[in-house]
Amino acid sequence: MSIGLRGTVAVFLMLAAGAASTGPAAAQAPSNKVLLQMSYSKGLKQFVSSVSNPASKRYRQFASVRRMVSRFGPSKQARAATVRWARSNGLSARVDPSGVFATVSGDPAAIRRAFAVVTGRSNSSSSGSGLSVPPALRGIVRSASYSSDVPDFTAQARPGNLSATNPSVNQSATTRTGTPKGCPAGVNAERVPGNPGFTPNQYINAYGLKALHKRGLTGKGQRVAFIEIDGFHPGDITTFADCFGYKLPPMRTIPVQMKQPFPSGSETTLDIQVLSAAAPGLRSIDVYENLNPVLTMAAALAKPKFVPDIISISIAGCENSAIETPSLVQMLNTLFTLASGTGTSIFVATGDTGSSGCRSSSPEAPGVYPILSAQFPSTSPWVTAVGGTNMSLNSRNQLTGQWVWNGSPEVVGGGSGGISMLYGAPWWQRTGNRSSQRKVPDISALADPGPGYVIYCTSPECDLIKPGGGWMTVGGTSASTPLMAAGFALANQAAARRGQPNIGLPNPLIYKMANSKARQRIFRDVTVGDNDVGTAINPPLSNNQPVGFYKAKKGYDMATGWGSLRLDRFNDAALRYGRKTKPSR
Repeated sequence: MSIGLRGTVAVFLMLAAGAASTGPAAAQAPSNKVLLQMSYSKGLKQFVSSVSNPASKRYRQFASVRRMVSRFGPSKQARAATVRWARSNGLSARVDPSGVFATVSGDPAAIRRAFAVVTGRSNSSSSGSGLSVPPALRGIVRSASYSSDVPDFTAQARPGNLSATNPSVNQSATTRTGTPKGCPAGVNAERVPGNPGFTPNQYINAYGLKALHKRGLTGKGQRVAFIEIDGFHPGDITTFADCFGYKLPPMRTIPVQMKQPFPSGSETTLDIQVLSAAAPGLRSIDVYENLNPVLTMAAALAKPKFVPDIISISIAGCENSAIETPSLVQMLNTLFTLASGTGTSIFVATGDTGSSGCRSSSPEAPGVYPILSAQFPSTSPWVTAVGGTNMSLNSRNQLTGQWVWNGSPEVVGGGSGGISMLYGAPWWQRTGNRSSQRKVPDISALADPGPGYVIYCTSPECDLIKPGGGWMTVGGTSASTPLMAAGFALANQAAARRGQPNIGLPNPLIYKMANSKARQRIFRDVTVGDNDVGTAINPPLSNNQPVGFYKAKKGYDMATGWGSLRLDRFNDAALRYGRKTKPSR
């Protein structure tokens, strides 16, 4: 079994549970490539922890990927031995520049012979894919898995699973408040008659981004990368920017080990439109596309000239499934660690099904399982997990209220959060209560689809969301994540003005501030609502009963983390921790 990662954009209310992917999945080679997880020294985590710790003398003294690979990755001898072994078995091998994995290619029959599982006895080197590490590579390679050992990723919605947002029902949905701005078609975009969505000027002002724009902080010099499972139509992005009056940053599409980019979809369209509106001065938006996030993450780090300052990821999968494919999880986590060591900040959506993070893909009973589970990769200690809320604004688009996104009992949709079963509590995660495990989210922002974000999308997928496509409203932690990523791109630009390096892994700084007297000034605590969507889970999976939840409360909670950031004030505080150093990339 392999990880059930899927896009976390909530289309009006949620994604169809277990929706099958079409198109992109066909681009993946089924069994002629194997990824070998190479051995890495524990010194990598120690190094990255030291450069991420505001109390350390080495804070923000980042290193290049090449330098970290040289110090902590597989040796030249180990690399050469891997390549020789592959050739001796009629295969070819290439060690990725990250040193995290080697790709072995060849005839499927030859691969099966070379990685045959030893039957009748335990083999600790066997992976969830049924491949075993050959004796000649033990000590060099930790595990082996097919590069296609990932099920269908999807950001598709099935119209039959969508439900109208009705603010009169006891749920978190509300009507739009504040003062929208833009072209008439964008301002009036709606999915529910009479309830149009929030426009960029509104969410940009609500979280302090407009104040940063007034200082000339728009993301200049910053490169942001998306790890994506679908594509986008450039015309949709241009139409959106024209409507809301900003100039688009340069964009690159990088199909990873594919001949063509993915077809356009709602996920990437939403990501780019939110990010570009919030950080219009970016040096570049780079969109890396492949269904296997290991390959896309590695590609983002492969060329020093294009290593991103910020990475935004809107895929999520049940941890209960992730533990069955440890190879993919471990490789991806090592890539996150490397990225943090270069000064890259990674933001990951926590998911859109509240405290119930697991889905059934059975055609007989598609839906969300009534069990508590956090979602990977947001639970990685080397990323910032972004959850979901809803908000109210005054006429000046200032935030006047927040509560947890939870569409229950009308529909299964809500900001995800919970306790990780994969990772222990990181050294930086001090939340005021004892826990031995990683908890998510870290921060949260607008994600509720009622009324949601205005977007423009003409892909066939969006035509299913709203017949005819075009202007519509959506939500999800897929929206809150690039919004927060934009805020940190602006903070990096401010740091660069003072000769400081990037912030890098944000969490140690976020938690340090949250545990200080500055918390009330920098964070907006969320104390209303919970993320139990159980009352909306229908038979046969459940009987509309609560399944356990995380309630918003004063301070940290697993519904919204520390709440939302006042990004302008966070920016000012972050500058006081920076030092003038020259990072090496």
